[in-house]
Amino acid sequence: MNKTQTTLDIFQQKQDTFYADAMQDKILDERTIHDISKFHQSTTWHFPFHFGLDDRTLEWMDLVENTDVLPENVEDEIIFDDDANHEHDYKSTRHFNLDEGLSIQQLGEVLKCAFSRNSFRGSKPYPSAGALYPVIPLLYILNDKAVENGGVAGCYVFDSTNHKLMLIKSFNEEDQEKVRRNLCQNEDLYSNLAVGYALDIKRAITKYKKRGYRHGLIEVGLMAQSFRNSINRFQDMGECCWSGFNDNALSHLSGLNPKLAPLIMMQWFGKTR
Repeated sequence: MNKTQTTLDIFQQKQDTFYADAMQDKILDERTIHDISKFHQSTTWHFPFHFGLDDRTLEWMDLVENTDVLPENVEDEIIFDDDANHEHDYKSTRHFNLDEGLSIQQLGEVLKCAFSRNSFRGSKPYPSAGALYPVIPLLYILNDKAVENGGVAGCYVFDSTNHKLMLIKSFNEEDQEKVRRNLCQNEDLYSNLAVGYALDIKRAITKYKKRGYRHGLIEVGLMAQSFRNSINRFQDMGECCWSGFNDNALSHLSGLNPKLAPLIMMQWFGKTR
């Protein structure tokens, strides 16, 4: 492929994107966007959190944590033999080594394995309703030393097709403190690295309307599991899903529009202690 062809391809891609956006604005109705946005805002948290647990809730938690929801009445059972050889150690961690960064190679391998498109069909390692892929994978570098030999502090979009990170918002020292405050209110950072999942509301609901919002939330879960699987290939690395953040403020600090591309979930990761 020569340089002229590459330039033409880029121009055609931009033209297609512009045309698709214009079509999308004509297809969407304001009522659907309003209803989805209103419902989403009802699920957001804002600092200071008004989230307390009474004694009865704490007692209930002790009874149900790490248990399954099973029916009380069944017609029959099929019992499988236990096989200790196939038992895995599934767990999250919040104990990361803040003094040890990842190499560019490690970071790229983890992101590509979790989110990259297949070069043959354009599919990703996780399913998406209608192959729309409305969830945007973001990388947060929260300290200039988090990635060895590259990567200033900031919020990046991972380009799943071209396997590259694009910086959309750099964080100076003041920004880093604001991000820390809105990412984990009264605690220190668990890690200097995190993945964020932002939902492109318009893309999610153009085809499936309100049901597309449900599809988007499902996709976030699938992506988080894909990322966990990618991380688990490294014995010295771990991850932890996280929703204890100030939704709108963190979205805004990330260079996102909280109404059109809100953050749905964060996922800490890095070298473990």
